[in-house]
Amino acid sequence: MITIAHESVGVLFDDALHLLLQHNDELKERPLAIRQDQYLQMEQAGVLICFIARSAGVIVGYAVFYCCEDPKHGTPMAVSDAIYLHPDHRRAMNGIKLIKYADDHLQTFGIRRVDFLVSRVDFGPVLERLGFKQTEVVYSKGERWAAP
Repeated sequence: MITIAHESVGVLFDDALHLLLQHNDELKERPLAIRQDQYLQMEQAGVLICFIARSAGVIVGYAVFYCCEDPKHGTPMAVSDAIYLHPDHRRAMNGIKLIKYADDHLQTFGIRRVDFLVSRVDFGPVLERLGFKQTEVVYSKGERWAAP
């Protein structure tokens, strides 16, 4: 069983850097160059929110969001930076629990719209079951994505 809570992104860097690296390996992205100072500054400024999933006190997943106001509609929104759950814990609806917890708790921060940017096509049906709708398709160019 996992527990989920809003925690500082600094905890993720201090206690679960290995998960960030494993997440990156699964996505086959280019090597990480995490700017921990920037994440911490964004969190301190109130524009980054981190939720951490634990099993028996050990970090097994996370969901990190950027927060801003949609300039086209004036809606407070959150956009996923990263969401990950260790493969050993992708059962018993744990992934859905993490998404629902984040979605519910983002509302307590005044967020009225949540967008997930997903790298894996098979993640879409999970989000759709939770009431999310595909609203845009993102194309990227440049250094962010490695070739499959």
